[in-house]
Amino acid sequence: MQRTAAPSLVSLIRQADREARRRFTYEYDPPRRDTWVSHAEEVRQGQSWSGDCDDLGSTALELAVEMGADPAALYRARVASPVCPPSQAFDHYVALALEDDQWWVFGDTFAPAQRLSRSGHQVHSSACVSDGLHSWELW
Repeated sequence: MQRTAAPSLVSLIRQADREARRRFTYEYDPPRRDTWVSHAEEVRQGQSWSGDCDDLGSTALELAVEMGADPAALYRARVASPVCPPSQAFDHYVALALEDDQWWVFGDTFAPAQRLSRSGHQVHSSACVSDGLHSWELW
């Protein structure tokens, strides 16, 4: 019997990113009410859903863990991006993965999963999610 290799972290985050964005519509949070909500349940049920950048990042992170990604390699990050209008300040959130000394961005409302170096983002701060999904709520 031949064993198949486990999927790489990059293939898992790409798959999670595709699934999370499939029926996603961007919608701003109400003023002064920023929420971080994973919509993984809606994704699993094939439903359309809406949210902002932190919701997409949280959803992609949860899906990646469910698909078998090692939580110790996953992060959520606050980034500055040249495509963040109007201030280009630290006002955008994405999911990050680290594999073989390469940072990958996924769950990004601006583009599909890609290397951080190609994304135009600069990481301002990040929080590891290796202690479980509930730590995301502490960001």
